Amino acid sequence: MNIEKLKKILKYTIYADKFNYHNQIINFLDKFYVKDNFPKILINFDLHSDVKMNTICPKNNVANWVNAIFRKYDIDEYYWVVPKHIFNNSTMVEEIFNNNTARHTFSGNYTNIEYKDFSIPLKQSFLIDFSEDKILTDSIDLTEAEIQEKINTKPNNYKLITLYICTEDNLPDFIDDEVIVSVDGDYFSNNGFDTKADYEYTPKNIQEHFDSFVECLSNKNIYPTYLGLCLSNNYIGDLKSTDEFYNILLENFNCRIKFNIEYTYTDLRDDKHDFNDIYFYSAGNYIEIVYIEDNSLSEAEIKSNFSEVLKDLKDGVYNMQFYSKKVTDSYGNTEIKIYKHENSMKKVLKLSPDLSILLNKMKSKIQNLIQNKA
Repeated sequence: MNIEKLKKILKYTIYADKFNYHNQIINFLDKFYVKDNFPKILINFDLHSDVKMNTICPKNNVANWVNAIFRKYDIDEYYWVVPKHIFNNSTMVEEIFNNNTARHTFSGNYTNIEYKDFSIPLKQSFLIDFSEDKILTDSIDLTEAEIQEKINTKPNNYKLITLYICTEDNLPDFIDDEVIVSVDGDYFSNNGFDTKADYEYTPKNIQEHFDSFVECLSNKNIYPTYLGLCLSNNYIGDLKSTDEFYNILLENFNCRIKFNIEYTYTDLRDDKHDFNDIYFYSAGNYIEIVYIEDNSLSEAEIKSNFSEVLKDLKDGVYNMQFYSKKVTDSYGNTEIKIYKHENSMKKVLKLSPDLSILLNKMKSKIQNLIQNKA
């Protein structure tokens, strides 16, 4: 890695820091935000967009922290830089650049024009309705005059933002711009958790990805005013190497003062607000089970209930997640349903065909536990 080049990139950086969850960048930026004297451009190197469309987003969680950035810091332009290695997976390319599903998570092309010219970023503009905290995909069909009329009529409600999807190769030059740069650990390697097409990627030589990132910042004249480094423990494939790389960045950031930033936001679990979460983790012959709900069973009680299942575990590492939810039908009947986390389950079943029997046993026991507690 070219350390001198890295020092040059960070020469104008006011502050840089690392944190565990991506929505904690809100805590980070809150420390420095000054209205009318703050960058208007956010560049995010990330496998996920972390934007939600067409939905009210009152919570500043890991799935929609960018929405909060638009609202809180008056950002005009958002560059979502996706890793170049996604081009090895045609499903991922289609999901990110051409999938017009208008689902909550922004990961598609809402222009209805097929994106073919990868030499330039995919550019789309939307209105934000701050009265409901919604990014409106249907606003892409409005004329410039119609958009301006809405903004003029209710300037406190509406704002026009521009979103770009791009790679390191087709990022524009930012020589004249002050920018906020955010980096997610899953940009360099990812374990497939909560990812389109169960996409996993851990490179043999992750250092090449770090070097490429530094070269990109240098070549595109990206000199971050603020640099946020997110570890994303739940998603990352190679946590140790990424943490070491972040430490190199921070060591070469020329600031003698370490600000005391209190990081209060948490991870994806908060996004599952209408579910009770049940987690299992096992290594070797040990399994840890956590069933999270108000007044829930203690871990000891749960482990005791699963004592027979534990005997069936062979050597190996298994990661299993279920979500439970109370569902009431039109007749007023209430049933507790259990939803498995698809990506995790597929990984589990790949490890051992015998695990399907074990999982069914666990699911049955969990169902009984929840019904007895309800």
